[in-house]
Amino acid sequence: MEAIPGLAEALPLTHIEALELGQVPEHLLVVGGGYIGVELSQAMRRFGSKVTVIDRNGRLMSKEDPDVCDALHSLLADEGIDILLNARIKRVSGKSGDTVGVVVEQNGIEKVLNGSHVLVATGRHPNTEGLGLELTGVELTERGYIKVNERPADHRAGVWAIGEVAGSPQFTHISIDDFRVVHANLTGRNRATRAGKSHIVCLPTPNLLVSA
Repeated sequence: MEAIPGLAEALPLTHIEALELGQVPEHLLVVGGGYIGVELSQAMRRFGSKVTVIDRNGRLMSKEDPDVCDALHSLLADEGIDILLNARIKRVSGKSGDTVGVVVEQNGIEKVLNGSHVLVATGRHPNTEGLGLELTGVELTERGYIKVNERPADHRAGVWAIGEVAGSPQFTHISIDDFRVVHANLTGRNRATRAGKSHIVCLPTPNLLVSA
């Protein structure tokens, strides 16, 4: 997501801080209608918060099938969650936890949303910086994920990457499946993920397991 004027200064919540709050937000503004944004929106609404979801896409959880997205939209709307789609945030003011204002543009019209807290749930960056991977020859994608190949090379030691750091879908069960694949290959079997890719980078270095 491109930089939004005033957002960093507003000290927005991430999913981590949202789970550690000692109070129920009076009005939570959620930036992002993906899995995390939707999950926390519903949770906070059921705790008693007023909740507004802001998403730049034409539907919530836009990578899913349209009928799933439509059903989810209806469910959240029935629970009293306000949903703004095709909305671009222009700027943010104030401080999350006190008073925060978000200016959005939707269908060419600007409007101001005022809330008590703002939560940013627009995705995560892989935690690959500062690991010294450049010294091992490990290559990263443009987004910072470790490049992985399709099959293990059992004749060489390698660097094994699992979970989000390897660009896997960001679900716990996917990371667990990645682990099963890596464990199988380390113990002499030849397995790949269900997606057809084994999250392994083969290098002539000591074995190193890198996870999210």
